[in-house]
Amino acid sequence: TAGLDFEPANLPNLSLALTYFDTHFRDRRDVPRFTQDILVNPTMADVVVHSPTAAQIAAACDGVRLVGLSSCTGLPISAIADLRVRNSAYVHTDGVDLNAQYTLHLDSSSLLFGLSGTKLFRFETAESPDSPELELVSTQSNPIDLRLLGSLQWKRRGFTAGTHVSYYDGYRDTASVPQRHVNSWT
Repeated sequence: TAGLDFEPANLPNLSLALTYFDTHFRDRRDVPRFTQDILVNPTMADVVVHSPTAAQIAAACDGVRLVGLSSCTGLPISAIADLRVRNSAYVHTDGVDLNAQYTLHLDSSSLLFGLSGTKLFRFETAESPDSPELELVSTQSNPIDLRLLGSLQWKRRGFTAGTHVSYYDGYRDTASVPQRHVNSWT
């Protein structure tokens, strides 16, 4: 991270803070996604064992209950997909945080104006070391590229009243067919 805090001498009631961040998470606990092409998808190769040995099949079948079968060890198994929780995911995100405040002193009260927010430049993730990085910023269930919070507070003799307004930028709903854009909201 790198930040800048600014309080101008000619505006003593103004404070600005701007912070750039660049964060890499490695070995995040994650569950690999099951996809229909998991057995042939090269990006999922680290979770698939093709032509497993009898010991690998026995280990995979241990504790598995199937309706009408006492064990799966006798079945013709040509591949095993290991979708257990693992430390393999990777996330890279960077962006800027902003925090600004200005206090206006009136006769017997004061107004405090505030603005804070985050602008994400990227939110990339990979499910495994062999998987390509996917850009997920502003997609459903992932961080949105721009969030802002504005505030106004009025203070007088121990009494405070305030209001806030939040803004969230639009995002892509990639789970819908066809994919659609979800508008921003305030």
